[in-house]
Amino acid sequence: MYKEQEVKKLLALTNELKHLLPEIPVIEIEDLREILRFHEYRYYVLDSPILADFEYDQFYKALEKLEASNPD
Repeated sequence: MYKEQEVKKLLALTNELKHLLPEIPVIEIEDLREILRFHEYRYYVLDSPILADFEYDQFYKALEKLEASNPD
């Protein structure tokens, strides 16, 4: 599903946004959604997670908070 170049990009983006948790800026909301989809695919389809459950939960909670405060 993900090409090697996409995987590298998403892993780099994951590491970049990890440093911003739990306060990820609104401008990163689409990137955050893409990261979550990627890690869900790794976890559920490939059975090869990269993030710990706690880290995934932090990203998910950050997205929920952003969506709640920015319903547009």
